Amino acid sequence: MKRLASAVVALTIGGCTCNLLPAPESRAASLPQAVDVPVGARHDVLIVACQDKLTLLDFVLPVASTLFFVGMGRLDAALYLPDALAESAIPKCKPTPYTVEKAAITGSAFSLETTGNPRAFTAHSTAEGEVTFSAEVVANGQRIPVASTLRAWKPDKLYFSPRCDDAPSAERLDGWIPAGKTFGIDFSLFHQDQRLNGYGVFGVSHPRLTIHQDGAFLSALVAEERGPFTVTSDIDSAFSLALTAYGPEAYDALTLTRQTTEPVFVGGTTLLVPEATIGGKVPCVDGYARTLTIEDPAVCVFHGLPGAKATVFGNKPLQLDARATGRCRISVTLEGTARTAAVEFPVFRAFEAIATPTALNHPAVHVTDLWATGPDSLVAVGWKDEVSGNLDHFTLRRVNGAWSGPQFNHPPRTLWSVHGSGSTALAVGNDGWGMQWDGTTWARFNTDAGVTLNDVWVRSPADAYAVGDQGTALHFDGATWSPFDAGTSATLRSVWGDDAGVLVVSASGTAQRLGDGPAADLFPADAGFLAGRITGSGSNDVWVLSSNSAMHFDGLRWSLVDFGLSSGMRLTGLWSPGGGFAYALVEGGSGTPSVARWDGRRAVVIPLPAEATAIGGYGDQVLVLGKTSLSRYRHDPADVFP
Repeated sequence: MKRLASAVVALTIGGCTCNLLPAPESRAASLPQAVDVPVGARHDVLIVACQDKLTLLDFVLPVASTLFFVGMGRLDAALYLPDALAESAIPKCKPTPYTVEKAAITGSAFSLETTGNPRAFTAHSTAEGEVTFSAEVVANGQRIPVASTLRAWKPDKLYFSPRCDDAPSAERLDGWIPAGKTFGIDFSLFHQDQRLNGYGVFGVSHPRLTIHQDGAFLSALVAEERGPFTVTSDIDSAFSLALTAYGPEAYDALTLTRQTTEPVFVGGTTLLVPEATIGGKVPCVDGYARTLTIEDPAVCVFHGLPGAKATVFGNKPLQLDARATGRCRISVTLEGTARTAAVEFPVFRAFEAIATPTALNHPAVHVTDLWATGPDSLVAVGWKDEVSGNLDHFTLRRVNGAWSGPQFNHPPRTLWSVHGSGSTALAVGNDGWGMQWDGTTWARFNTDAGVTLNDVWVRSPADAYAVGDQGTALHFDGATWSPFDAGTSATLRSVWGDDAGVLVVSASGTAQRLGDGPAADLFPADAGFLAGRITGSGSNDVWVLSSNSAMHFDGLRWSLVDFGLSSGMRLTGLWSPGGGFAYALVEGGSGTPSVARWDGRRAVVIPLPAEATAIGGYGDQVLVLGKTSLSRYRHDPADVFP
């Protein structure tokens, strides 16, 4: 099915509805099988042969060949030799030595010409009518007859138009073409509603245009004379095309702008648009070059281009790659004029990528949470789905830049959350199980809760809380886990504490302080907010995460924070350094992995060097962990993004 789709696409692009191979199956064919040609035009015929029988389903003509050969009828024998064409165009074709004999045309509407390739011929239409091209293919001692039908028609309708550059039609000067330059043409000839294929007949002529055909591509050279003129056709009396030849002096404005206003980070990209306009509009064909120059290539460079200069035509965007922090300044000049323009923008710091242990980079490994213990130290947890069907949890530590682990084991089978205080860390997971780090070793524990524990928060080694399914809430005194009534049977998603006590959020969308009962929902009644995970930096900086937004408490009131996510994106984690700032981990969508930074006014998306599933931080360090890298970013309240 895929092969048939490819063939159909190739034929559609080529613009030819003729059959490419005969039925029934054959080991040889003349291509095309049938074609309609304007009187006076030429169309080439190619003979191919293979060891095996072929059908249309086996024939996948390359797009370039289709445009070049089928669409316009021209075969450049020096570039598209039949053997090479057969090998690349017909995957099932096993090339076989063959010769072509007795090539002839039956009928008077075409004459036949040989070419420099003994397997390619040119049919020249001289009058209306239908003829048959026939030949014999001699291969492996066999003679295989091949034939094609060629029909010649007097064209009575013409489509001839400049191929305009991309621009909104409301902002384009239709028919404006550059004097002394060459522009592409969209061109077709018709007999009634039948599109004709072939080359050598254009149907239009004008002293100020020199038309040139290169394979399937038609172009015209415009004379240096400026001003309007009209092109007509001797075959289509209804055709009239108004054109205006202009020079660079006609431009009255040149601008260089960024396509978006989003901040640019090291390793990121941005698009520049060098736009020249005439009366606020862009010409149909913009043939005058813009030369762009980068002031400091150490900060930014043209994507895929060497050096500090680039020459482009038209108003198409040009990609820039950011290499280092600093000011990226680019200037542009317009060919034939003194007009210049410039754009300048800052390049900001990005996340630094630190490689993780090889064992973590495994398709079955899932990183679920991290707790930062220092600027370059952390504890991380998750789980691995073994091929046998067993689930193993893992623990991982990084201490002062050195990795320890990961260590895989069970029970627990999964670990979903980790938090700590001082040298103590607690991690919780399935069926009430968990792991405890005492500063030296990991030891498993069972709370006997019997349900999945979703989150843990540690105030001190002798004061910790865990919450989970079915309204489960547990307290740890340093030796024993004890359940207590959270006032709800709903799944508790997350737990966090401040000076005023301990807060939990539930799957039903409530946030409350433990011990106050379900009536103590802290959100405004009209918030309509589905709670996910709670965290914060203090009693006046509390964050509750949802899938695409967050609720923030500043010590006086709760407010909804919109991170401005695109469709398909969601927030999966958040860390706050305090001061009303927050860094939220963004997942999904079609963009690159990223973190959204909230500064109290709006969110700015900072790209990540790799996928990540857990976020945390320590001091001014933001840490984001995935399977292939730990991404680290320095938080600076003074950073103001445009």
